[in-house]
Amino acid sequence: MTSPAAPLRGVLGRRQFRLVATAHVLSATAQSVPVVALAVYVYQRTGSAGWAAAASAVRLAPRIMFSAFGGAAGDRHRRRSVLLVANLSAAAAAALLTGAIAAGAPPALVLAVAFTGAAVATAGYPAVVASLPRLAGRDGLVAGNTVVSTVESAAFIAGPGLGGLLLALFSPAPVAAVATLGFLAAAATVARAAPWEDGAGAEPLRGRRLREGLDACTSPAARPLVAVLLATELLYGATVVLLVLVGDGDGGGRAGLLNAALSAGALGAVAVTGRLARGDRPGGVLVGSTLASGLPLVALAVTSAPLVTYGLLLACGVASTVVEVQAKTQLQLGAGEEVMARMFGLLDALASLAMLAGSALAPFLAGRLGVHAALAVVGVEIPLVALLPLARRQLAVGRALA
Repeated sequence: MTSPAAPLRGVLGRRQFRLVATAHVLSATAQSVPVVALAVYVYQRTGSAGWAAAASAVRLAPRIMFSAFGGAAGDRHRRRSVLLVANLSAAAAAALLTGAIAAGAPPALVLAVAFTGAAVATAGYPAVVASLPRLAGRDGLVAGNTVVSTVESAAFIAGPGLGGLLLALFSPAPVAAVATLGFLAAAATVARAAPWEDGAGAEPLRGRRLREGLDACTSPAARPLVAVLLATELLYGATVVLLVLVGDGDGGGRAGLLNAALSAGALGAVAVTGRLARGDRPGGVLVGSTLASGLPLVALAVTSAPLVTYGLLLACGVASTVVEVQAKTQLQLGAGEEVMARMFGLLDALASLAMLAGSALAPFLAGRLGVHAALAVVGVEIPLVALLPLARRQLAVGRALA
């Protein structure tokens, strides 16, 4: 019997994929490392919680504003070149950020530099995802997407944690310097990879072609997949806030453990990659995992047993990552390579916006319904609404066959 880990071993055995994935690890972590240090610096200079919140928003806002344009760069130019330029530009911005913090620059200037660095880095993710069909191969696409999704989750979690640890030992400026080194290491790793494209990206980009990324996202085949992807991000944003409210009154300790369990589940999805890659019913997997991503929250609303709670959140994290991997894989298989970076750049922007909307929705629901009722509503309503376009498409196919 083939080992479930075989697809992962296969894709990691491809040198080109391994180098690009490693570069993505370094780049994604470098983007997250300065977050805590930036917030601490701004708060120390201003004493304002609002300024500290603005420092945190610098991490997400550029993805909402510029990822679509970063994706356009990935379709206009060779994606290896885009990754090199994006990482080198982000390294330059991180170096400027280091100097600005060391010099005691005004908070507004420091945040502007950080915002610029985050903006130029947005071209990296869509270029990586759009390159996966070539780097991982069709048979290795599920495994390749799992690696990239796991890297994203790990960096989102580990980056600020590493930055916080460094901040306990050093001042904010050296923490920003570590980000500079991370981006430089990412660029050096990409440079070691041989070019993986031939004529792709040679045609000049025209303004109207920015619309083609939106057309790819809203095509009849793509709409159900985009719906479940965005619903997963909305669900995640709401869940993180609701778990903080569930753990309220425990000094933040329980909330931290609850979110850690959710994140561990996301990382643990690697264990099921092999079975997913061999499956011949991706639609069924997508429907089941979308429902499974919300049902643990419903169960969490009626139980407080610690082991059960952490187990439910692990399951939620696994299911959410499976949704992301399956939906992205099907979008990659259905989209033309010439528009793929624009499509995923736009999706990255929409996903960030959905996560932000979920974070805003959670306290509103909790205030109106109570925390546990809000968990139940979020866990049921978001997955069901997300699956409506898929259900309509299946019904249409059934009528056509009849």
